[in-house]
Amino acid sequence: MNDNRESEDDLQCSEKGSSCHFALTPANLSFFFPAKYHTVPFYVAAPSTSIDLTLESGHHIEIEERPHHELTTIGDLRIAAHGIGCWNPGFDITPAELITGGIITEYGVYRPHELKEALMEKI
Repeated sequence: MNDNRESEDDLQCSEKGSSCHFALTPANLSFFFPAKYHTVPFYVAAPSTSIDLTLESGHHIEIEERPHHELTTIGDLRIAAHGIGCWNPGFDITPAELITGGIITEYGVYRPHELKEALMEKI
């Protein structure tokens, strides 16, 4: 990634039942799908302070919207037609089934369905 938001990838986690969803930068999905297809374990690193155990599902994670000009201009040069609409999410929701390796925290590595219970015992 070429911007400074890379360290903010693992911002929120929500869990309902056995499903944990992560808010990650959209570029990460291009890694998750091939990893799952080729059965390569994929891990997410997330400090426990970035995990919100109070959310009922990934649908409750608020998605940051980045400025449109990040997509419509390069420097001072406009590269998109004036008046064009665009959506520029700062991150999207990654479903638990794509996290095939585990979630790495300062307390250990957990499968998505183990995370909430494990952290509740530690925090």
